[in-house]
Amino acid sequence: MSVVRNRKQYIFVLTFIFLYVCSVLSASAVTDTTGPSISDFVISENGQTLTVGDTIHVSAKITDVSGVSRAYLYLAQDNYAGNFRINLSYNGTSGRWEGSRVISDTDINGTYHAVQFDAFDIYNNYSSYYDVDDSYNYRNSVTITGARSDATGPEITDFKIAENGQTLTVGDVIHVSAKITDVSGISRAYVYLATLNYAGDFRIDLAYNSSSDRWEGSRTITETNKNGTYHAVQFDAFDTFNNYSSYYDVDDSYNYLNSVTIEGAIDDVAGPEISDFRIAEDGQTLTIGDVIHVSAKITDMSGISRAYVYLATPNNMSDYRIDLSYNDASGRWEGSYTITEFSKDGTYHAVQFDAFDIYNNYSSYYDMDLNYDYVNSVTIYTGVDPLFPKAVNVVITNIDHKGNRITPAKFMDTVITFKIVVKTQSGEYDNDVRIHPNRFDQSKFDIDLAFPGEMPDLEVGKYEID
Repeated sequence: MSVVRNRKQYIFVLTFIFLYVCSVLSASAVTDTTGPSISDFVISENGQTLTVGDTIHVSAKITDVSGVSRAYLYLAQDNYAGNFRINLSYNGTSGRWEGSRVISDTDINGTYHAVQFDAFDIYNNYSSYYDVDDSYNYRNSVTITGARSDATGPEITDFKIAENGQTLTVGDVIHVSAKITDVSGISRAYVYLATLNYAGDFRIDLAYNSSSDRWEGSRTITETNKNGTYHAVQFDAFDTFNNYSSYYDVDDSYNYLNSVTIEGAIDDVAGPEISDFRIAEDGQTLTIGDVIHVSAKITDMSGISRAYVYLATPNNMSDYRIDLSYNDASGRWEGSYTITEFSKDGTYHAVQFDAFDIYNNYSSYYDMDLNYDYVNSVTIYTGVDPLFPKAVNVVITNIDHKGNRITPAKFMDTVITFKIVVKTQSGEYDNDVRIHPNRFDQSKFDIDLAFPGEMPDLEVGKYEID
């Protein structure tokens, strides 16, 4: 009986100390790390055919514990030839977020769907809503007619580099030209010439020459250009309605047709070397007023112009950029971040580290071991967050339940969102996890899962996306 009484007293004391510390540290630290809830999206004119002068009305229910700051959506055709954005605002009478768009003669005829819907809370947490059914068919649509029918970009042919195959040097001029036609008229065109590794690249804007009936442009080589062989890696032309086309200067085997070589300019085409990255507080839990210190060795033959690192939680719900500067005493590039009452709780890693030399060559450093596990980490705990995410190491696989590998190409959205359910003694808690397809080639992610302050019994293992 005394054991039970002592345990209760012990728990009471711990609870009192915890609440006292919480109140002392800050009463306003950021505890909300999830985006708004979006539901019941409606296009009032769903299924209708509208014309110039008619209005499209959209609305949705949007709620958030901290308050919603803004919301918008893009309506677009399946081929994105026609698309526009509608900003939403809160209507106190209907209790919904609403917006509208008057159809003009510059809009493009066709059927439109809500292809992107984003809402943000006051802490800039966001959620995306997808207006599709279980078969990925759009629920709402509206058709525009009687506007403009030109939904195609210009036709680009006969691209030439006049100095094709030649070797040029500082002071020489590169001339480019092409035939460009469009039923509505052409507004602008440009081409990017670049080396195969993109160490050197520059843009040439083209203008119409009535004498030659071609779009032409030129570039004088300077000592700031980089040596190497250049090709036309991107050529875009736009009509007066902003429809555009891209031209690829390659043959049937994808070999470039035109090229020009630059010599006598800059030989340095490599980015800085980054090594020995450190978070001085690696493995520690910090709170308001504490400072996170980062540093690395960065060297380059031409000199370094700038470097920065992004610390973020693994699900990218929160991130902070730290700019680094050179410290003569330590011979290292160093930076720091001071935790404030507005910092968000979670375990942070260096998810992006870039360094640039004086010629804008850059290198990226990845603070991971051979198993793609982060090497350094630091945890922020402001002390007042009852939903403080405990760091739980779960495996997210890119193998579905049928044994097939899921690739980014199978997802139509820019961010993959799915749920992980955490079971605790007091119930189950859903956690939305977002992963960008560019990171989806990895097979393992350390996910910060949010659940009430008790330490739950978790089954840590493999979670599959089906």
